[in-house]
Amino acid sequence: MNGPLDAITPDWPLLSRLLDEALDLPADHRDAWVAAQQQVSPEVRATLARLLAAPLRSARGDFHQTLPTVLLAEFATRSGDRAATSHDLHSGAAVGPWRLLYEIGEGGMGMLWLAQRSDGELKRRVALKLPRRAWTRERDILATLEHPGIARLYDSGVDAFERPWLALEYVRGRPVDVHCREASLSARRRV
Repeated sequence: MNGPLDAITPDWPLLSRLLDEALDLPADHRDAWVAAQQQVSPEVRATLARLLAAPLRSARGDFHQTLPTVLLAEFATRSGDRAATSHDLHSGAAVGPWRLLYEIGEGGMGMLWLAQRSDGELKRRVALKLPRRAWTRERDILATLEHPGIARLYDSGVDAFERPWLALEYVRGRPVDVHCREASLSARRRV
């Protein structure tokens, strides 16, 4: 079954990079910026314009719109980069309403933990992402995406240490680098 994102799958790395650049601009400058991207195809520009024009929507209403804007870079500057994002993180620690179970992984964008609600509100386990950089853009984009190949965003917020968090659908599987290595995928296939 084809979904709405299937048509853009081959161009997603380029679209993602351009979308990040466009979202860093004031909203009233974005249309002109997209039009000036003559190095990319008209189809990519049109898709980019549609993504930028899409209203934010979520199955749970507008809770994403009411959260405070937190720039993690500012927090990291105040508190010391890695220490700002990993302060007091260990199995059993609380991050907002979530209890950390174990670290799934870490990369340039942040840390990922398997977590469950500590208040009993939700009975599911989630992948709790603790981003290192400005997170509102990622949160807002995730809130609009619906595709079987993209983990769902369930919740987001800021904990008592002012760390932003994103509660994502937990998908059990192998790390992508392990899969690529074991399948001997070419660079093109990896992308």
